Amino acid sequence: MKSSARLLCVALLAGCGSAARNNNPITDGGGSGNPDFVPNPQMCVGLQCQIAQCDNGGDTTLSGRLFAPNGADPVPNAFVYVPNLGLPEFPTTVSCDLCGDIGAAATSTQTAYDGTFTLKTVPSGDSIPIVFQLGRFRRVINMPIAPCAAQSPAKDPNVDGVRLPHHDAELDAHDSIPRIAIATGDWDQIECVLKRMGLDRFDLYDDRGGAPPPTVGTLQQLLTDSQKLQGYNILVVNCTQNQFESIVAQANVKQNLHDYVAKGGRLYATDWAYDVVNQIPEFASFFCFQPDSGAAAMCSMNPQTPGVADSFDAYNNNATIVDPQLAEWLTLFPGVIDNQKQVSVQYSFVVLSGVASDMMSFPTKVWVQGPAKSYGTKPMTVTFDYMQCGRVHFSTYNTEPNGFVPDQTRFPNCVTDFSPQERILEYLMFEIASCIPNPG
Repeated sequence: MKSSARLLCVALLAGCGSAARNNNPITDGGGSGNPDFVPNPQMCVGLQCQIAQCDNGGDTTLSGRLFAPNGADPVPNAFVYVPNLGLPEFPTTVSCDLCGDIGAAATSTQTAYDGTFTLKTVPSGDSIPIVFQLGRFRRVINMPIAPCAAQSPAKDPNVDGVRLPHHDAELDAHDSIPRIAIATGDWDQIECVLKRMGLDRFDLYDDRGGAPPPTVGTLQQLLTDSQKLQGYNILVVNCTQNQFESIVAQANVKQNLHDYVAKGGRLYATDWAYDVVNQIPEFASFFCFQPDSGAAAMCSMNPQTPGVADSFDAYNNNATIVDPQLAEWLTLFPGVIDNQKQVSVQYSFVVLSGVASDMMSFPTKVWVQGPAKSYGTKPMTVTFDYMQCGRVHFSTYNTEPNGFVPDQTRFPNCVTDFSPQERILEYLMFEIASCIPNPG
């Protein structure tokens, strides 16, 4: 017998399912077989009124797979949803971007480690907006949805699914990527990781004395201008020489960095850029760096001496991936991770002795750890959420596996393939961009 569909109101909740439908009974006035009834407008609003109730436990579903802007790398933990009452614009400056703030959704889900998803109880109609969102990354498609049927969005050209956009408004006016500022470095170039991910819009700030690539200003100019800084969603500070010590020594820079993260900014620093994190008094209590003198690390609520970390000798190791989903995601790329969940990581310099955590307000997470010189197993990649609003990321290793980066290989002349450690940082770029979990 052919299944009939009828419209049903559901609760105005992201991710509502069959239980929500069953808790909202309505009367169609013409019997359960009438698919054309008009629901009571006082019981539902927006696209939630276009969710069909299907016979025999059926459902209207949408399944597919989400990829990075390069169309090749799966994106985990992204929200896939149908906005119920229209899609709001992102703020023009940093904001807390809590996970519960994706807007009132008629239905929602999240992508798995491999980018796959199944969206259930989808509203039906000729043009239903489907939103793919990870923090300020957002792709919007409009497609016809047949009631009580399983379907998939059309695949993008040369992609086995749907990809995030290369830049704002690429394929739809609501398409978006985060605004990203990057301080170039002598021994690191995360800008090449972003290029390999498929992003083609970000701003470079120079801290290499005017050498390539072209930049829009210096990091000092950015960090001393709080309004300009808060116009970026993510600030990436590459590993470079110790010029950061003098920049961060300025009281206004310390305050600007603190305020940037406290208001929702994401700070992503590697290796010798550790003073950008460690010299901010409010951040210092979360990371403890091993002094170069060999003395025992003294963790306190105050910053350690600038440049104190044991950071002058490179160490390589088979680092262990601590986070299960990161380890699972890395298996998607042959030759990156072994059966012991280890990845070959080269050119770590700084030694992170330990981390502290306030799991209620400032949860800290270790993603990667491994043997560090003679100090035993130490954290190597760590993030912490600050004030339930912003996020700080630090890794002890460069993205570049070959040490010093010659000018001729710099952005935009990036090496084609990801190194294993760049794969880790690609995943962490998804992570640092993502929304902050709601309190509780």
